[in-house]
Parts: sequence; structure tokens; C-alpha cells
Amino acid sequence: MIRKCTVFLFWVCTVLLVAELALRTIEYLETRKRIVLERDIVPDNSLGRRMRSYAAGHDAKGFRNATVPKRSKAVVIGDSQTWGVNVSREKAYPRKLGRLLNQSVYQMSMGGYGSVHYRVLLDKALMLRPRVIVVGLYFGNDLWDAYRMVYTTENYGDLRLRPTPECLLEDSIEPRAKRLWNMEKSFLGDMAFAIRCNIISGYGDTRLSVGC
Repeated sequence: MIRKCTVFLFWVCTVLLVAELALRTIEYLETRKRIVLERDIVPDNSLGRRMRSYAAGHDAKGFRNATVPKRSKAVVIGDSQTWGVNVSREKAYPRKLGRLLNQSVYQMSMGGYGSVHYRVLLDKALMLRPRVIVVGLYFGNDLWDAYRMVYTTENYGDLRLRPTPECLLEDSIEPRAKRLWNMEKSFLGDMAFAIRCNIISGYGDTRLSVGC
């Protein structure tokens, strides 16, 4: 019985390892030409940061389009989900939306953007006189990104709660979010982390709260 269990666990681990290697190979082949380099990210007074003009696959304004049109039927605003992380520009959903509607669609997005960034981008989007503006809100981190933009920088201090609680001025989420992100980079690491949370901490480690 013990031998059978050992053999079974061996093959399960082998299959998972092969799957992990296959997925990592596919991801590498799909993304090696689309890696966003740190040197391509530049400071921006209103957005905090943006892609530099004409970075690989980006237009003059630093957004992931071939060119900047004078006018666009639709504009899509968002973060990395809209930008198209892990897919080519042609496979990102704004481009697919344009082909589906047979209309010009201009995307204004970048990883790490949140609702405060979208507020800024809205004015820029209106300059293209679109008939419709789509905002891709990602509940995974957009609210946190908005919090960081307002409470950990001085650019949008006017949006802060008044009076401002002291606990809001120190980001207690980021260290734990980075730890979770590093764990979730690996399929096997994610499984191990989930098992650890279930058995040891009852998911208590995964709670992300500001702490007020």
C-alpha cells in the first residue's frame, strides 16, 4: 500500500513538474518580444509614470497602439488587463473589440493604473472625440492603486479623506501583496501556498487590509 502511494505521488509530482515547465516555456515564447523594460518607464506629472514615447509596440504618447489618431470611435482605458499582459498587442481585448465592431479603438492603459489614473486619462481620451469610452476596472487591485495614488503621493492630496487618519498614510498592503505575488508566480508555489493557508493559517495570512 505504501509503495503504491509512493508511486502515485511520484507520478503526480512528475506530471505537475512537466506541466509547469511546459507552461513556462509557452509563456517565455509568447512574451520574450513583449517584455516591458524598466528603462521604458518614465515619470509623468499627472499619471506618476508611463511608457516612454515609441517604446517597442507603443505610440508617440506611450500607449500600446500603432499610431495616435486624430479621432477614434472608441477609447478603452485600463490597467495591465487592458494593456494585454502576456499577449501580443493584436490579441489584447481593445484590438479584438475594434475588429468585432469594425471600428477604430484606441487604448490608453498601463500596468499599475487605477481609478485615479482613469480620471486623468478621461480628459485625454475626450480629446479624441470618441462616441464611447470603455473603462476596464479590475477589482483585483484597482482600488488599491487608487489608494496609493491618493495617500502615498502628493499629486492628488486633494482627494484624501479629511481629516486624514494616520493609518491611511502608511501603505500596509504592499508588503503582503508583494509576498502573495511572488508566491503566485509559480503554479507549484501557488499550490503549496494554498495548502499552507488551509492547513496552518486558515487563510488568515491572505487578508489584505489597510488596518484602520
